[in-house]
Amino acid sequence: MFYPVFVPGANLSFGDLHFSQGDGEITFCGAIEMGGFIDVHVDVIKGGMQTYGVYENAIFMPGNVAPQYSEWIAFSGTSVTLDGEQRYLDSDLAYQRACLHAIDYLTKFGYSPEQAYLLLGSALSRDACPEWSTFPIRVPPCTSRLRSSTFR
Repeated sequence: MFYPVFVPGANLSFGDLHFSQGDGEITFCGAIEMGGFIDVHVDVIKGGMQTYGVYENAIFMPGNVAPQYSEWIAFSGTSVTLDGEQRYLDSDLAYQRACLHAIDYLTKFGYSPEQAYLLLGSALSRDACPEWSTFPIRVPPCTSRLRSSTFR
């Protein structure tokens, strides 16, 4: 998994493990908490954002490497414009950003932007794009998915 870093000296942290949680936290306290340990190995790759074309969102390396994401490839977006303007509860914009992230991802692995666009038009599943939420999320997330079997 590759995470872009935009701030010199940035840190990485994990926490708040959940056994289960619904999309969007619509009940505000609907997660089932759990204890746990997280074992992580991190390598800082100097110039990795340019080398791997990671500019905005995290990506997973495809292929026969662990962990295996065998059923779906997922992409996320938030309601922030390409110019950095935050829009209040704009799930359409969040979905658009998720689709743009999917196109960026697919073009890294040999698809033209047009091919990626056509593939998304026929195989993309829109998930977790709340039109509203009882939890006051200023920038709602949106997730879209492609079945891995699409590429076999």
